[in-house]
Amino acid sequence: MRRVPRDTCDPFGATPLHNACLARRPAGREGMIKKLLDDGHSAKKKDAAGMTPLHNLCRTVGRSVSELASCASHLLQARADANARDKCGRSPLMLLCANESALPPMLGTLLGHRANVNARDKRGKSPLHTLCANEKVSSEMITVLLESRADANQQSNQLVSPLHDLCANWSLPPAHVLLQARADVNAVSKMGTTPLHELCANIGDYQCRDGVHHVQQLLETRADVNKLNDEGQRPCELLCFNFFQNGDSPTGPLCPEVLDSALAPLLSAEVSQLRNTSFQAKAEWFRGVLDMLLVSSLPPYPEFDLAHLEVHRDHVLQSMCPQLEQLTPHLEEIGFDFETGQGSGLTRELFVVFSSEMANENYNLFVCTDTDPPRLSLSPRPCVNEYRNSYLQLIGKMIGFALLKEQHLPVHFAKPFLKELLDVDFSFEDLLDFDPDLYKRLVHLRTYDEETVNQLGLNFSLDDAYFGKRRKVNLLLGGEDIPVTKGNLEVYLRLYAQHRMKSDEKALSSLKRGFHDFCPPALIQAARRFLTIEDFDKLLSGVEEIDVDDWQKHTRYDSKGTPRTKVVRWFWEAVRAMSLQQRKQLLRFATGRTSAPIGGFKLMKSEDEHIPFTIALKEGPVEAKVRSFYPTAATCSNLLQLPRYKSKADLEKYLSAAIKEQMMAFAEA
Repeated sequence: MRRVPRDTCDPFGATPLHNACLARRPAGREGMIKKLLDDGHSAKKKDAAGMTPLHNLCRTVGRSVSELASCASHLLQARADANARDKCGRSPLMLLCANESALPPMLGTLLGHRANVNARDKRGKSPLHTLCANEKVSSEMITVLLESRADANQQSNQLVSPLHDLCANWSLPPAHVLLQARADVNAVSKMGTTPLHELCANIGDYQCRDGVHHVQQLLETRADVNKLNDEGQRPCELLCFNFFQNGDSPTGPLCPEVLDSALAPLLSAEVSQLRNTSFQAKAEWFRGVLDMLLVSSLPPYPEFDLAHLEVHRDHVLQSMCPQLEQLTPHLEEIGFDFETGQGSGLTRELFVVFSSEMANENYNLFVCTDTDPPRLSLSPRPCVNEYRNSYLQLIGKMIGFALLKEQHLPVHFAKPFLKELLDVDFSFEDLLDFDPDLYKRLVHLRTYDEETVNQLGLNFSLDDAYFGKRRKVNLLLGGEDIPVTKGNLEVYLRLYAQHRMKSDEKALSSLKRGFHDFCPPALIQAARRFLTIEDFDKLLSGVEEIDVDDWQKHTRYDSKGTPRTKVVRWFWEAVRAMSLQQRKQLLRFATGRTSAPIGGFKLMKSEDEHIPFTIALKEGPVEAKVRSFYPTAATCSNLLQLPRYKSKADLEKYLSAAIKEQMMAFAEA
């Protein structure tokens, strides 16, 4: 090998030793480096970027780790500075940690020559930061730095910790090594993000299904699930947004499954704080998560028109079923065929009309219980309607849509129906709402003594003839050989009731499939930890009572009226004299609602804005027409307009007539 002039530089300030260390082919590299060093080439010389030959060697991608480590030893023995900095403030160790060749033997060589494991570059990043951002990082590499006393909580200029970088790394290596070194799981960057924010923002890649496990890891170390970043986002929101943004890829169908499994631990951690709070707080959390899912599912720059739905007022179910796919969280406008008007009042009217039609016994979808208030339960009678499952899927969607739009349905559902939506096990007592006749026959078994029960010859199997198909059903494994006794009678009753209420599996599956289009199973799983069946009933159908004092207290008046105005006083006197059903009808007439807002009338909203119930006075009729005396309403604005009646009797007469005739004036929101 011919002798190379000592420390000659190319236009970039690199010496032959710099170039030898950067050679991609390992063959002969070690010998060349050793020969140049023997010829007196400096191992400390810097190029135009401030890099030494050792810097170049540490950023070289090589297959032979032992060869690279040997080359590094030659340079260090020739007094190469293990802590030299380039113009970006990076040491050789930092470049090595960014390199896929950063395996323990090479790391050990530099650390053995006192490379500063906590050195910071101009961004404030340490070697541990750089390693945690390396896609090839492993637990073993992190352990090498930590054993050399690397600071697991060192923060960069942007207050980013190594755990932030590790969680932002799409390859999602195990974080347990850093967590065992007491890395702060709730460290906050200048952007307000925690490691959990970073993990949830990057887990959505379809190759990162194992990331769900890492979410659980952080939660087990008490990561804050409610921390907001500078954009006001919780980890859940970043997770949802990331998954939906990956939904257009060929692997997009994988996303909902992984999203659901990833949401479950996050939401479960959040709800632990809700068990002892008010119903209003529970409802706000539930609806807030639903709203978060809607916002996350919309692209940041939508290039499509939000869905518009037209339905026939007299045949709502039949006209909506062909448009089932359009009923999504994106739905913004809705209208009735051949009718003018738009806005939230029209949407509220749809829920009223829809609820009335789905309860119509001609469809044989529901039966009404003999309770106060009456409740709808899925019909136990056989049904040959070919559209039954489509109708139930539509009903499931409409229930989810109502929750999303913060609207109450003007019907109450029986416990078995609510439990099915919440995925809660049925009890024997639930059978009373589902099939009262069967319940009465079965509950009578409790009155029998042990001898009488034995004489019945019952066992844990049934001859099921439901829907015209006879089959043998075992309530327990080997049920034909297990006799029913007085001791196991309660188990028999419970299993019998559960089988009966779940016998129409296709119908229940259709109902829940529609419901889950708006309310993912992870949300339901979390909600049932703090929502009782009674809470869920109020969430769907609202509170039964209407507090007139609260209604009056939070009513606003236009410039022509005050609480002391004669017509206004007559109005409230009339409301107080009404029955509960009449008050509900009045509320529907004026606002489109069938129950008071959760939390009271102070929270009256329309189109997601706070719009209080308002009474406006209008002058008497110009023409002698009876309808000029009727009150009118703009449901989108929660506005009731009252003429200046001459007597309380006139007010009561025309208000009652307007409500009965459903003279609802839809004004634009």
